[in-house]
Amino acid sequence: DFDRKLQNGDGEDAFQDVECRSLNSGERTTLAKGLPGSLSTRAIEMVEALEGKV
Repeated sequence: DFDRKLQNGDGEDAFQDVECRSLNSGERTTLAKGLPGSLSTRAIEMVEALEGKV
């Protein structure tokens, strides 16, 4: 349904149904590691900086 709304140009309506929540440290790191190439490295560095590890 979300993809259909975006394809039909109903982007604003599509995002009203999306649930938002905070991620924990492990979830952020897992997402960062799943990114391709150097983007992953940069994302991991950002996660660590936000957590005060750097």
